[in-house]
Amino acid sequence: MDTISERELVKKLAAREEHAYEILLDKYEAAVYRFFYYSQGDHQTAQDQCGETFARFVASVANLRSNNAHGLKAFIFGIARNILLETFRSKRLIRKDMSLLEDVPSNRPSVFQEVSSPDELEFVLSIIGQFGESERQILLLRFMEDLKLEEIADVMKMPLNSVKSHVHRSRKRLCQILSKSNSFGQEV
Repeated sequence: MDTISERELVKKLAAREEHAYEILLDKYEAAVYRFFYYSQGDHQTAQDQCGETFARFVASVANLRSNNAHGLKAFIFGIARNILLETFRSKRLIRKDMSLLEDVPSNRPSVFQEVSSPDELEFVLSIIGQFGESERQILLLRFMEDLKLEEIADVMKMPLNSVKSHVHRSRKRLCQILSKSNSFGQEV
């Protein structure tokens, strides 16, 4: 893969250079696919939505400025989240639970960083699958895709403090559930 700065890549994408699209896909396709797959658990749907994300990105690349404060990754995940929300709306699964909290996020390592095997990761993801849609998306963007809190706020179109609260509460809830389990899945 070419080593190219994000700013240069955006310029090449805006100029419709084919090689730039290959670099873009190499860099972000797997992450976008994971976001969809972990949000819904369906391989085919995730592939379709991933393709739709990049098709919409190509159509809207002119709207992305090379000096975008949150970067290319946040822009792409914003498109991906919009597609995911459209899917949930069409299935009538969208939940409206926007509560503001004043908790401060913890500096402890994430549960994702503490798991050591694919089986443990699948167990953690199955628990997260039970969370509300906002919490699930925020956790996946933060700990699986390593987006900064500011980028997540931009993607989710939420205030930064709300994102921080969601991260803190969701991580706390996840840790409580996992602390009741021994060896990721065996009840204590």
